[in-house]
Amino acid sequence: MATQLQCFAMDVLMRMAFSGSLGFIHNGTDVDGILAAVVARFDNWNAWAALPVLDYLWNKSTLATKLIHRRHGDSPLARVSMAQLVARQRQMHKEGKPEGDGNDLLQKFLDGQARYPELSASDTHVLGIVMSTIGAGADTTAGTLAYTLYLLAQHSVAAAKLQAELDAAHAQDALSVPPR
Repeated sequence: MATQLQCFAMDVLMRMAFSGSLGFIHNGTDVDGILAAVVARFDNWNAWAALPVLDYLWNKSTLATKLIHRRHGDSPLARVSMAQLVARQRQMHKEGKPEGDGNDLLQKFLDGQARYPELSASDTHVLGIVMSTIGAGADTTAGTLAYTLYLLAQHSVAAAKLQAELDAAHAQDALSVPPR
């Protein structure tokens, strides 16, 4: 169940970030090692949290950033994010507009980048923000869903009340899925 919830969360966050899914739920597993990379990133943060000065020197200083970029710049999430960025920029250059409705995170950041060039938000900054949002959102979403389902399984009265509310909402707005 935990794996399925992680896959669901990754699909949701990919849709929010890039207006498309990579098929985590469809495949029922990690896609291209992206989920494993997200988990590894959190493990890394956890390992260094108690040593902020060493973390800075080893992972975040100018020298470390240059060395790490060469070593870790090819993470699965970075590859996907970069491919999405390049494709979006090509499309915007060619057609002058984004694919779909343009309401995903990547497009919002690109719009902000174009609107406020004086802020110097580079493509690297945009990718970093989008990747951090995906990682943080997927982990917290999956954890929250897992705990919610656990509590609902422990409290049948609450589960029955939730089901009744969902049924009532669906009956009122039968054409809208999911119910509003």
